[in-house]
Amino acid sequence: MIVPATAGSRPTSGRPSQKSAAAELFVAGRIARARALGHGLADHLQDPGAVAFALNRGLTTLADPAYVIGQQSVAPGIGPTHGVRSPLHRAVIRAFAAATQDDSPASLLLIADRLLVDPALEARWFAFAILERTLDSDPERSWQLIRRAV
Repeated sequence: MIVPATAGSRPTSGRPSQKSAAAELFVAGRIARARALGHGLADHLQDPGAVAFALNRGLTTLADPAYVIGQQSVAPGIGPTHGVRSPLHRAVIRAFAAATQDDSPASLLLIADRLLVDPALEARWFAFAILERTLDSDPERSWQLIRRAV
């Protein structure tokens, strides 16, 4: 059975669309910067405000204006976002996790607490990634922050 193509469907040639190819190039050109940002955030571990500032400043450099437009069209009213593509955001999170794997959950919880009140969605998503890590080691305080955030 042949299914007719619909608007927005992937080309049948197996090649990505122009938009997808441009997004892949955008990510490839910034992935090292995203990893460096994640590692660098660990330098400010004892100062949650400094982590929030450095994270937001770094996310601004990773932002894709076309992605912001897409986010707002798919989810009107989404709120403030930097427009960081998911692979870049995940790279920042993974690099931070690697750089802080031996650090105390208490320090991480303070950072998550600060990021949960940040206006930018990406900062709050980063906080939830931290809370996912602290659930096993400090479930009570992690759940307190999660409950307050939702």
